[in-house]
Amino acid sequence: MRDKKDLKQVPDKNVTIAFQEANRKGLEIDVQVLSPLSEELLNMCDVSRTVNDIVSQSSSLKAQIDGIPSGKVCYFGLSRLFEQGLIEVSSQSIIKMDSNAGSVLQSGS
Repeated sequence: MRDKKDLKQVPDKNVTIAFQEANRKGLEIDVQVLSPLSEELLNMCDVSRTVNDIVSQSSSLKAQIDGIPSGKVCYFGLSRLFEQGLIEVSSQSIIKMDSNAGSVLQSGS
């Protein structure tokens, strides 16, 4: 669109877009296109995982990125999502169901 090309000439590309209210009245919306890494981290943020769980389970981060250890990259990515208001962090323990035994496990954050 910036180049004034025909939209049919623009290649298809799947992206994840985050929409957020920019003010309390909801009259403005911020739109952010997430990187593949941010998308993966955001998808992993649910009430069943701690930050450490997400860091250890992130499949895109098994190798270092530009010489930076994968754990640091993941922590930085999570902190950016938090700063952008796309995730929240809780200091409370989470409760997980043990699917094998049917019991409840408690885990700290």
